[in-house]
Amino acid sequence: MNPKLGYWHFWVTMIGFNLTFFPMHFSGLYGQPRRTWIYTADTNIEFFNQLSTVGAFIFGLGSLIVVYNIFWSRKNGEEAGHNPWDAPHLEWAIPSPPHHYNFPVLPEVRSREPLWHEDEKKELEAALLVHASPEPEMPNPSYWPLLTAAGISLTWCLVLTGIWWVPLIGLLSTFFCMYKWATEPQFG
Repeated sequence: MNPKLGYWHFWVTMIGFNLTFFPMHFSGLYGQPRRTWIYTADTNIEFFNQLSTVGAFIFGLGSLIVVYNIFWSRKNGEEAGHNPWDAPHLEWAIPSPPHHYNFPVLPEVRSREPLWHEDEKKELEAALLVHASPEPEMPNPSYWPLLTAAGISLTWCLVLTGIWWVPLIGLLSTFFCMYKWATEPQFG
């Protein structure tokens, strides 16, 4: 993205946000009621509401700047690499877009910033290259996690009935699904 537009976006948004919401503190102290659109003139809060309105327009202008920056960068910007911020953590070691398994084998990590230590960085890159060609064996797709979540939702919906034993139906279905999920074969 364009850095100059990024700075403009930050400062315009920062000014607009604060000009929108900071005067609301004062109008609240002067007795502005909440959740209404009609204000009496005797509260003397028009000035703060006008400042908030101007701030909201500036805040909206900041949003337009970032939208313009996105479209400009899409057309004219250079493509970012796999680790454009030189981040030190493992999620930046995998290729972009990532494989559905992230790492073929779990890497051994010996420090908090493995990509900032050359020996660990080389090991990670070597592990990704060595194991990149054969597709690792992935777990079977399963519907049991979805059915477990549905059982939990059913339990809480049945709590709303007010009858003490009815949520037990949802709990039984949840535990059944959890059991089936835990005992299904993982591979093959």
